[in-house]
Amino acid sequence: MLVVLDTNIFISALLTPAGLARRVVKAGIAGTFEYALCPKLLGEIDDVTRRPHIASALIDTQDFVADVQSGTRIEPDPSEPPLSRDPEDDYLVALALAIGADHLVTGDADLLELDHPLVPITGLRTFADLLGL
Repeated sequence: MLVVLDTNIFISALLTPAGLARRVVKAGIAGTFEYALCPKLLGEIDDVTRRPHIASALIDTQDFVADVQSGTRIEPDPSEPPLSRDPEDDYLVALALAIGADHLVTGDADLLELDHPLVPITGLRTFADLLGL
């Protein structure tokens, strides 16, 4: 199964080491499912983890990001047709489309509430249940 994980999943995994997002990301790193990143997604993760209010709460950022990168394939940034209420999210849908993802996993309401998503957009709990986590 091929998946795109939204930045909010990775950040939740970092902020809550015992949480559901961390279990899902660890399952991806372990090869339970395949996930893809692109430079824009990696840049967004880097940007968010450097924000002072986030960085001060994080302990294992560098190791975690290295694990995330080692467990994935890196795809080129996709072109971004306007799709959602938040244009900053459109690249995630475009990436999922470009790689033929089975799921785009997110906690972002702008994506979860799309009327006619072009790819299956799945909430974290639903995806974790699918994995049996």
